[in-house]
Amino acid sequence: MGIGNGTKSALAGRVFPQFAFTWHYPWVRRGDGASQVIEPIAMVAAAPREGNRTTIPNEDSQGFEFDETSLFLRNRFPGFDRVDTGERVDYGMRAGYYDDKGGSMRILVGQSYASAVNPNFLPGSGLEHRLSDVVGRVTLTPTPYLDLVYRFRLDRASLALRLQEVAASMGPSNLRLGLSYLQIAAIPSIPQLPTQKQISATLTTQLTRYWSLQLLETRNLGNAVVPVTAAGTPLTTVGSTETLNSGIAVTYRDECIAFVTSLTQSGIVNGDVRPGTSLVFTIVFKNLGDIGSTLAAF
Repeated sequence: MGIGNGTKSALAGRVFPQFAFTWHYPWVRRGDGASQVIEPIAMVAAAPREGNRTTIPNEDSQGFEFDETSLFLRNRFPGFDRVDTGERVDYGMRAGYYDDKGGSMRILVGQSYASAVNPNFLPGSGLEHRLSDVVGRVTLTPTPYLDLVYRFRLDRASLALRLQEVAASMGPSNLRLGLSYLQIAAIPSIPQLPTQKQISATLTTQLTRYWSLQLLETRNLGNAVVPVTAAGTPLTTVGSTETLNSGIAVTYRDECIAFVTSLTQSGIVNGDVRPGTSLVFTIVFKNLGDIGSTLAAF
């Protein structure tokens, strides 16, 4: 139906059946003061290949990242506008070492193989070929007051490093400091996507049983990015100031509900989007979802 400003109103939906079967078999060995675990894991998923219709705009599934957390998900897209179509097999290995004093080391490495290329995964995503990139994570917890994490994604053919993140979280539960460094390698076939580097820091303190305060900042160490379409056509330039994101958040959280008030300053430049500050209030209902509203933007 036509509307005076030239836009159209339409109703679209989908029926998307999907089958998934996950198998894992942990081997546990008890040693002197510690336990070791080795666990192979595999998942088979099958769904129609035509599940993404052009009548459904992609608004909530654009922030996609293929890593070890999304490897064994049935739908690796965030949101509901895009679905993970076709047939694929995900496989990997988990291993862990746990000592009786509370220290541990955990490793996960895996990969995915699809029966056909999914055009919804863009170049550089790690899933643009039938055989995916290799993803993994190494977590070291020598004490309850220190967590060290290394995440990576390796090229499917050369095993060259495509993405890496080094993170540390330290301190007691009521005063926790987090630091991380992220590096995303350039894509040789797309010169508009150079190497990206950034560092982040967060400080979280538990003020009372229900109230907490968080400070955060993310700074850019790399270059500007020019996003591209699936065909490799450049879109609009994306840049940033030195500070990508910084802010403060105050949270009230109990057994049923949470209230989050955050004041955030963004340094991202994307088309008509310019650096600015926003005040956002969010209500989170346990097991139901969240409702958010921007109170001010300037």
